[in-house]
Amino acid sequence: MRRGLAAAALAAGMLAAAACGNNDDDGGGQSTEEVCATLNEQLEPLDAELNQAISQTGLAAGQGDEAALAEAVLKLNDIVGRITDVVRDGADSAEDEEFNAALNTFADEIENLADGAANGEMPDMTAFEAARSDVEGYCGT
Repeated sequence: MRRGLAAAALAAGMLAAAACGNNDDDGGGQSTEEVCATLNEQLEPLDAELNQAISQTGLAAGQGDEAALAEAVLKLNDIVGRITDVVRDGADSAEDEEFNAALNTFADEIENLADGAANGEMPDMTAFEAARSDVEGYCGT
């Protein structure tokens, strides 16, 4: 379970790399470029928090401190929730329906990794990587 939590957190951190770009689409909401810029801006500060939470989780697990581990996992889950909220807000703002769908799928996969890890399951990174790749296709990296 402990390795799975760290893997889920690391995977969620990868979304920062997917949150920048320069593609534009026609339509009524925000352009892809605007959504990607907003995602990058909002996810950047969460990256430091995520790295700290991963470190605290690993330290607590390594020390066998169950109370500290439980607290670190709660903090990690909070950060993952905030990350997926940012991604879903980006999806809601996107004028491009396919980009909207890609962002929502990406948020789903982040949540799936975190949920699986919390249940002690080893994460299957295939679906996450596919969703991340789709977002990178829009935002460019």
